Amino acid sequence: MAVTFSLVRAETGRTVDQRQILENINKFLLKMNAKMFVTLLYCILDFKTGSLKYSRAGHVPPIVIDHLVYSWIFQ
Repeated sequence: MAVTFSLVRAETGRTVDQRQILENINKFLLKMNAKMFVTLLYCILDFKTGSLKYSRAGHVPPIVIDHLVYSWIFQ
């Protein structure tokens, strides 16, 4: 997990494109041949507008809870 966290920090300094960030992390982890499985939910929250942009890699779709109503987010 520490390696993945470090990769996320490094990649977010290179680009703001969420898809590119996750692709670069995946390529690096594959080169390591580390025999590990990583799931990741990468989110950017705009506090001014309340919008949330997210990308996921190997992770189940997120669930939104709004007034005790649960719903899956599918892209």
